[in-house]
Amino acid sequence: MQLKQALNVQRGEMVAFVGAGGKTSALFRLGAELAADGWRVVGTTTTRIAASELLNAPGVLAIGNSLRPEAISRALNEHNFIFLYSHIAGDKAIGLSAEAISTLADAVDSDVTLIEADGARRLPFKAPYLHEPVIPIGTSLVVPTVGLDVLGQPLDDEHVYNSAAMIDQFGYVPGERVKAPWVASVLRDEELGLKGIPDSARVLPLINKVPRNGYQRGRARLIAWL
Repeated sequence: MQLKQALNVQRGEMVAFVGAGGKTSALFRLGAELAADGWRVVGTTTTRIAASELLNAPGVLAIGNSLRPEAISRALNEHNFIFLYSHIAGDKAIGLSAEAISTLADAVDSDVTLIEADGARRLPFKAPYLHEPVIPIGTSLVVPTVGLDVLGQPLDDEHVYNSAAMIDQFGYVPGERVKAPWVASVLRDEELGLKGIPDSARVLPLINKVPRNGYQRGRARLIAWL
């Protein structure tokens, strides 16, 4: 099954990926699937991504502080799937404000907008800090993401983003190995995995990096069930 089918993405949607463990890869994969079907896809971020990740998009456009809908439309005519960012700072592509993305959805003739709305320092599992995530108004689908490879890793800030928030919320033991029920508890918690999601948005968690068979796939099914 393709990601577009699993998430049941519809034309006109704004899709925000939050969490950790493969948000950027999932965004680019979904964009490629939709573009292959002839959709006009805009990807962007409210945070920042590695500048090298821009190579995953057929087209990219730096728009600074200006929406430039005509330029965006021309880029979509050429590529079908483009990634928008503000500017490059060091090795990072800096994203757009949530307000700009909400305006963009009405100003540009695209079929879908895909947004990376969270950062995680490339770690597989996270709890948000107070300023996170940054989900634009009008987002219709939010995809909380986790990498299954966090299972068995120590619950500390070297392996988990903001592990202290999970410890404070649930009383987990610092440094203890992460367990499947812990992942499920964080993903479904309104102050952690579901933080900042608009009331009207659909929510479909994505458990990433799952093998096709074996014990770990069973652990992924347990997380999904919980």
